[in-house]
This record gives sequence, structure tokens and C-alpha cells, in this order.
Amino acid sequence: NDWRCRIPQRNFPILKERLQQWAALWIPQFPDASRDIRSLNESERAQIGASYEALLHLGAGLNFQDTAAAKTLHALRSHTLPIWDAAIKDWFLGERGLSARSPAQTYSHFLHHVAEEISELEVDVARLGHSLSGVSQLAHGSGDSLVKLVDEYYWVTITDGHTLPTRVELEQWLRWIQ
Repeated sequence: NDWRCRIPQRNFPILKERLQQWAALWIPQFPDASRDIRSLNESERAQIGASYEALLHLGAGLNFQDTAAAKTLHALRSHTLPIWDAAIKDWFLGERGLSARSPAQTYSHFLHHVAEEISELEVDVARLGHSLSGVSQLAHGSGDSLVKLVDEYYWVTITDGHTLPTRVELEQWLRWIQ
């Protein structure tokens, strides 16, 4: 509930039991915690998607749904597995036309999408003469996970609905502080 998943406390005992069973089966199959999301192949993404869908099934009727499942995966592999909430998931489904896909396929595609976003960021950062390894340290609060940085960007722009300032606006703001 610290993650704002709103799971009633009365559901904790059965959820704990189900999560222990899920963990015994799925965690040994996860990629190493040090893996970069961009290094996952299609088969690994599909397997992670299947683990996500298994989390949804175990949480049925317990208020353990999409957000809680994604946050659980992220907690287990913070450098590799991204978070989404209902707004981000709905945006992603709408952008990609994936509504007919299974939850496993959808989350697997989301993994690929976040990996592509990080690769695009790497190109932009290199163009400016910097390295990707320093980016997350520049963004306060994201720790050292680029996956978390993408999550924070999505939360600000999609969930919270903020529009990024244009280049002209940023240049104006810089003139104000000089």
C-alpha cells in the first residue's frame, strides 16, 4: 500500500501465500538483476510477460491488479522491469493498438517499448557529448535506474498530465535566471 496500490489489509494473508507460490516458480526464471532492459531478447520478454500475467491471476479478487503486478516485478528487478499504472497502461494500449493482446503480450511489448525509449535517450545524450550512465544521476529521485527514470517521465506526462516545456519556453526560463 506504500506503492498506492490500495490493496485492502484483509487481503494480505491470502495474497502473501499466493505471492510466495508465485515467487518460488517465477523468480528463478528471471534475468539477472544486473541486466539492462535493452539486453532482453524476445523470449525473455515473453517469459516476463507470462510472469506478469500469472501475478494478475493470483491477485484476482484481491485488488492486486496491473499496477501492483508491474510494481512487484520492478521491485524484484529495478534495472530491468518497468512500472506502469492504469493511465500509463491505457496510454500504451491506445498508442500501440494492443487491446486485443493478452496481458502477457502487452507487458512484453511494454518492455520492448521502454527499452527503445532508453536507446533513443542514449542517442540524444551522445549527440550532446555525454554518456547514458550519468543521466539518472542528473534526474533527482530516480536513483540509478534508467527504467525508473522512464517511469517518472511517464508519470509526469501521462498520469499527472503535465506538458513538457518547449525549447523556446526553456530558453526563456534560462534568460530569467541569468
